[in-house]
Amino acid sequence: MSSWNLVNEALDWKGTGWEASKFLELGYEPDASGLTGSERVFDQVPVYVRKAFEYARQHSAAGLELRDYDNDGIENQWNNSASKTKAFYQLVRHLQAKGTPLTAVGLQGHFNMTNPVTWSKLTDSVKRYRALGLAVYVTELDAQQNDNAKTWNDTLAQTQGEYYYHYVKAALEGGVNGIFVWGTRDNQDSGWLKGENAVLFDESGNPKPAYYGVQRAFAEATLVSSGGNAGGGSAGAAGSGVGGLGAAAGGAGGSNATAGTAGKANGGGAGVASGGAATADQADSGCGCRMTPGPFNPLAGLLSLVVAAVATRRRTRGRRAIL
Repeated sequence: MSSWNLVNEALDWKGTGWEASKFLELGYEPDASGLTGSERVFDQVPVYVRKAFEYARQHSAAGLELRDYDNDGIENQWNNSASKTKAFYQLVRHLQAKGTPLTAVGLQGHFNMTNPVTWSKLTDSVKRYRALGLAVYVTELDAQQNDNAKTWNDTLAQTQGEYYYHYVKAALEGGVNGIFVWGTRDNQDSGWLKGENAVLFDESGNPKPAYYGVQRAFAEATLVSSGGNAGGGSAGAAGSGVGGLGAAAGGAGGSNATAGTAGKANGGGAGVASGGAATADQADSGCGCRMTPGPFNPLAGLLSLVVAAVATRRRTRGRRAIL
């Protein structure tokens, strides 16, 4: 295991309080972020968040990630991203000030196609966390039509493709370390976005415009240089099925790593790596990729990027506390 999603959705949906949890009984500690004025959202932080990371470090040397939703700055999903983004950043700064062994942040990346988006804000958010020396992952990417009664059509599909293109491109240009799509095929989970057609492949496993939007983002994004071995790896070979995204990407300023090869089955995501190769497994509705990044370098623009098919059955709100 290279990384643990340790604390997920500690903040409430507004970003002004904390999700109900038994762990809140451990109490609170004063905010140590050093932020002031409008950048300081709360005065105290639940102790359990810090203690979870400290306890995990005693038992694992893997990366330890703090994750939440609506924290990527684009102010799209529930129109409260400004406050949620500030609160999440403050929490990260607090944890770092307390010497917490936090190594990565997760931006869930759920967004809809009805609200306007300023994509540069996503790029800025990724850069801000990278500047703190943290890895940044987009962990649950999907694009919702926000109206499952609306008949899915070619126009919506093309719009979704553009949204995926802009989201992935903006994240890449901020220096994101990894991107994971929240599902393999559309409408497979009755408890999450049923009827929303939110991911890259349709119900039959055929690639949608969203898939090609991601592919185009790989090809067109201006990636941040790692500062060493700037040539990076070679382009990944596309798989023989519909899973391959690697061919359009190429190496991105890495450490002589080659890009990952794409999977040979529906939903097998493509890997692109600099500093370590990523390989797509042959998979349909399970986790379609595994990631093997090289040594962490906070200056690297892209250590490892994987578009993954994360099993939708894992989407449960019960995961919000500690894994």
